[in-house]
Amino acid sequence: MIIPSEWIIPLTSFLFVFAVVYALLIESKVIKLKNACAIIAAVFGIFASMYQPFVSALQSIMPIATIVLIIVFILIFIKKLVGGKREDKDMLPTVVVLAVLLMIIGLFWDKISPYVPYQFGAENLLWIVGIIVVIGILYAVYKHEPTAKK
Repeated sequence: MIIPSEWIIPLTSFLFVFAVVYALLIESKVIKLKNACAIIAAVFGIFASMYQPFVSALQSIMPIATIVLIIVFILIFIKKLVGGKREDKDMLPTVVVLAVLLMIIGLFWDKISPYVPYQFGAENLLWIVGIIVVIGILYAVYKHEPTAKK
């Protein structure tokens, strides 16, 4: 099934608004039922995709908004990995995941950097992301409690 070309811009606007609203509702836990969150996000997405000035504005800022949201979701992911009480879990897997994430970002940065907005600068953003990941690694090492030998 091929999607008609005139549907692509409203469909991407719907999906973008749906994803953002659904993630915010789930993360904020304002509504406990996931089905209700999906319905509310779908309604917001439908109304947003029918309002042409919003669709035009969203299409013009979509690349920058996508990069910002990817960074926000990575930070939420890191927070969930590192968060929690000290005695709850072993932090060694978290350190390994963060180290691998830093290596992957460093290896593929030449492919990622063309999508970085020019206001930030590719090298500056790489340094910022690297420093954030290293701080996460140091924090996870600090929270790590070695297991006792039997």
